[in-house]
Amino acid sequence: MVSNGTKGRFTLTGKVHEGDCSFSISNAQPADQGFYEFRIEEGDHKYSYSWDKLNVSVTDLPEPTISPVGELIAGKPITLTCTAHPAPQGCKGNITWGGRINITNMSNYEREDQAGKVTSISDITVTPSQREHNSPLTCTVTYSGVSTNSSITLGVQYPPSLTITVPDAPRSPAIWDCTSAGCRVEVIEGTSLSLLCSAESNPPANLSWEKMGQSSTDPLNSSSGRLNVGPVTAHNEGEYMCRARNKHGDSTASAIVVIIYAPRRLTITYCNITGNSVLCLYYKTLHYNFYTFWSHAHW
Repeated sequence: MVSNGTKGRFTLTGKVHEGDCSFSISNAQPADQGFYEFRIEEGDHKYSYSWDKLNVSVTDLPEPTISPVGELIAGKPITLTCTAHPAPQGCKGNITWGGRINITNMSNYEREDQAGKVTSISDITVTPSQREHNSPLTCTVTYSGVSTNSSITLGVQYPPSLTITVPDAPRSPAIWDCTSAGCRVEVIEGTSLSLLCSAESNPPANLSWEKMGQSSTDPLNSSSGRLNVGPVTAHNEGEYMCRARNKHGDSTASAIVVIIYAPRRLTITYCNITGNSVLCLYYKTLHYNFYTFWSHAHW
């Protein structure tokens, strides 16, 4: 008997007059589980095969499992396995993978136990990189048109890469230029300077600053990566190096700091006394050996 809840899903597929009483249930629902028996009704003739009932159970389609689920290391190949839930005899699952990571090798196979249940398995070999960190990887298993899947988020560990910026620019310092190789910063004497060192890494890197050629670097240590110097003097000029380190490696980047200051000394190079007059040639020295020449007469 067909009810509204089973209409279109319960189908007698066999040819009864040929002795085939096959019956099909599509899109099985929890309410479909229970005992089923075959019954014939033709006019006044009715007969039920109650002695040969079939018990149908409906269970949720279990999700497959992906292993291992630990941290991956950038540049190191690893094999990941997707294992489907054991299926009844004769029912094999087709496994596919999805994600942006590049799969270099894939092997699908089945394993059958003594009860006849088949476990579908798929192994893939991948070489993760930094760009795949926190990206999803999905394994999908399809049984006769019905699918279930499981996803993990890839955790890729990699060594640090550094960038240096000047957070207070353009107000101070007046001139700065930063590239992937580091920074060159020109700052006016008496103003303040901030250098920010940022590390891209997993796990997070330990950061420190040091001034090249300086015996003690303790005053420059900064776990936040921000180095503040000021008010600056000529003593602060030089190369400052930021270092980042985690368990997978370390990286360095440097900033060349140049102090711009007013003329400091006057050097007389030539004087000529003629009568009551003295004619002198001198120059004032600024940074970068920039010279200004003029003459001065005294009466």
